[in-house]
Amino acid sequence: VEIPAPADAVVVCAGGFPKDINLYQSCKSLINGFQAVKKGGKLIFISQCSEGGGPAEFFGWSKYLPDGTLDSALRANFTVAGYIFYECVAIADGAEVHVLSDLNPDDLTAMHMHPHSDPEEIRQLLDFGDQHVIVMPRGANTVPMMK
Repeated sequence: VEIPAPADAVVVCAGGFPKDINLYQSCKSLINGFQAVKKGGKLIFISQCSEGGGPAEFFGWSKYLPDGTLDSALRANFTVAGYIFYECVAIADGAEVHVLSDLNPDDLTAMHMHPHSDPEEIRQLLDFGDQHVIVMPRGANTVPMMK
């Protein structure tokens, strides 16, 4: 989908089950939403994630975040789940990411994301005033491209 410019805020959803079954699967929507938001903009990600992170090792990569060794650890012991975790962290470092999900808030906070479990909290974030906002209800299947 062509967009005129990166948005101040993007609201992105995976599109429901099974695309939002876990963060490993629904991160496709997060990646696509990130392509539509300005650097440092607000990215609101809605994904149930009833099965957590996905692969058992997914959140295990968090242990490399406090000392900043995630990149070198992933290069030394590459896995696809580790790469997906890395992408999620990189997105959270480039945008203000708010996540409405069933995920453990501590796991998301470790990834530099803002966890939410109450839709009302997200609704309060949606007062964007005159900001440029993009809504992506089927984020897993929508790739934004600049005109």
